[in-house]
Amino acid sequence: MKIADISYKTPSTNLKRPNFTGNICEELTKVIPNTKVAKNLTMLDVRAMQHYAQARMYRLGITSEEVAKISKLDGKEFCTAAFDLLSKKLGIPTDVRPQLKFIQIRDKDSLACFAPISNTLLIDLNKMKALNLDNAEVFSAIRHEMQHFLQFKDMLRHKEYGEKITDFLLFKFKEGQKVFFENLLDNCPEEAWAQVLHGNPRDFAVLKYMKMFRQIGLESEIDKMFDAMTSGYRSHLVAFRSDIIKKFGEIDKNSNLTPKIKNDYQEFVVGYKDTAGNIDKKRYVQAAIEREAYIAQTQAKYEFLQEPCFVKWFKDDHLKLLKESSKT
Repeated sequence: MKIADISYKTPSTNLKRPNFTGNICEELTKVIPNTKVAKNLTMLDVRAMQHYAQARMYRLGITSEEVAKISKLDGKEFCTAAFDLLSKKLGIPTDVRPQLKFIQIRDKDSLACFAPISNTLLIDLNKMKALNLDNAEVFSAIRHEMQHFLQFKDMLRHKEYGEKITDFLLFKFKEGQKVFFENLLDNCPEEAWAQVLHGNPRDFAVLKYMKMFRQIGLESEIDKMFDAMTSGYRSHLVAFRSDIIKKFGEIDKNSNLTPKIKNDYQEFVVGYKDTAGNIDKKRYVQAAIEREAYIAQTQAKYEFLQEPCFVKWFKDDHLKLLKESSKT
């Protein structure tokens, strides 16, 4: 069954590298005057040290042997091995972790995304290959999406916001189902249904009943049908939330985690797409849920590369990216 498009995404901003005008590299490496902490300090030094302090919260403890083992693989096999390793390091049990799927993501700006409605982590291998991403970049992109799962997991196990996120997902599930099937019924010839639905007999039956109810003027029955579908999804979601609470514990309303979870929930509900359905890059980079996932992604890339010094690596990596971007 198709799901609504509610997801956290790793944008593929490198599909067309930004053309930096001006001397950003010079600005970042210019010495800050009159610094009290250290001499010859640059803005890039400051950024690197800030990221180092924040990234320490997301250390994985990956060993060189673990990196070497999965680096022998590529494509789907590498992604699957990376996903397994990250699940282990993050302490996510296999029975509640996201399902890993490889598909073509319709959103042109997305390499990967986490879809909480189905608890699925989606990866677009074709886009990653088109960008010629190395294993470290793919590994860190998967880590980015798994941070979104952890955010979702904490929302679900919160006493107050767990109920709110459940209600929101139920609303979006029903809305997404109706939009999908109505568009298919209105715009797709019946002989093409089986191909579009990948031979799913349940989805095929939904379309047949919708067509019949429309023809005999019983459109109210269509709503009842979607209510029944949503009821089934509710049972699944409630059971999943119960499993999450059993494994990780319930978060009380008075917990010091509540302000963060409240903000995560609000950002998730509002989202960061524009009216055309595309990612609003400004809103994306300002979202706390994305900044957190980016820091976790940065730490994962650093550990995968087994670099000895985070600050030096961060500075070198960013200068390299900026210089490459200025050439395009």
